[in-house]
Amino acid sequence: MVVIGVALIAVYLVVGIELGRSTSLGVDFLPTYSAGMAVADGHPAGMYERGGGLGHATILPGHPPSAAFLNPPGAALVAAPLTRLPFAVASVLWALLQAVLLVAGSILFRSGRPRRDLVAPAVLCLGGAWCFLDVVLGQWDGVTLLGLALCWRWRAQDRAIAAGLALGMLGGLAKPHLLVGVAVYLLVRREWRLVLAAAAGALAVIVVPALLLSPHLLTDFVHSMGSSGIDPLSQRFVSLGGLMYSWFGNSSLARVVGLLLSGAAVVVAGWLGTRHGGDPLRREAAVVTLSLLITPHLLGYDLVLLLPFLIAVLTDGRRRAVLVAGLLLLDAATWLDTGTASLFPPGRLTTPLLCVFAGWWIWQSRGSVAANATRQSLLQAGAPGFCPYEPRGAIDSLTCAASCSTLASRLNSIIHSAIASAAARSS
Repeated sequence: MVVIGVALIAVYLVVGIELGRSTSLGVDFLPTYSAGMAVADGHPAGMYERGGGLGHATILPGHPPSAAFLNPPGAALVAAPLTRLPFAVASVLWALLQAVLLVAGSILFRSGRPRRDLVAPAVLCLGGAWCFLDVVLGQWDGVTLLGLALCWRWRAQDRAIAAGLALGMLGGLAKPHLLVGVAVYLLVRREWRLVLAAAAGALAVIVVPALLLSPHLLTDFVHSMGSSGIDPLSQRFVSLGGLMYSWFGNSSLARVVGLLLSGAAVVVAGWLGTRHGGDPLRREAAVVTLSLLITPHLLGYDLVLLLPFLIAVLTDGRRRAVLVAGLLLLDAATWLDTGTASLFPPGRLTTPLLCVFAGWWIWQSRGSVAANATRQSLLQAGAPGFCPYEPRGAIDSLTCAASCSTLASRLNSIIHSAIASAAARSS
């Protein structure tokens, strides 16, 4: 795995250097830079206009107008200090920040295992095309990934408020639409403190900055997110809706079928929230995968949200060869889908693979074999008694049954000892 990952990263470094010589490096950071410049100059009203309030051509001459700014207004406030630097310097700094966030999110999520066990899986997963695209294009997914990793880590430590704030503030600042399935899962599990904290954090970074800058920015943000899922670029999306657009074009049939499939994915994510037995790691990896498939605006670089789960599953070591082969296929599909908008056949290649990953993890999470294997790995990692992917109070049915059985056997032995002692005294 290390050899494959290093080879992929080396190839991406060469490609990244070539892109750096052109105007493609950080091209997706251009709308953020433009919006941040509008805020820094005191003219935030036009940040959601296509081409930028100040015009992308003035920032990056010779480059065609980029897409509109799609992040919440708070993201423009975060990017505003970088606009004091030239765009080339700011885009490189943003790319370095994204790389650091991807690594940090992966390490924070899986803190119970020795670091040496994580090296090979981490190198392989960080060599994925989705990581390269996120860093080189200047996307925001590293921020969302950090929020998700912190949420899962603090959730395991029964710090529900901190977990919810991390998920809501970092996820809401970057790409809240990627976390719909996760929100449904947590709601069904009735983790109310976490959900309320996440909602408060999201409102703090979405609503408050909009009201401070310009009240109508909130309406512009909602409109930009709604229109982004039905524009001609929809055929490039790798969500369930994007798959339908790649089959039937930008038509009413594609919208209806895509909406029905996304609704079915929401139902499955909610159903997983009712499950307490089996392997929680693979169950929640399936939830995040479904959450990605649900969102209408999903592109290849957004798959970095699966990074910590992929590393954790590879670290467990069960059926590792199958997962490595699947990752290589997903990597190739991401490359083939990036920048193309061809109609069926074959349409989006990434979407069916994501569906296979979700189904496979759901199947693996249901059995006692998977649960026992995960529990054994946790015991070896020095974390007995609870799973780091569940709140400590959420004991699965297998652990509960084992604890009840042990307690019953101990009570039985105590009763028999008492009866034997009483009989000996009476005789």
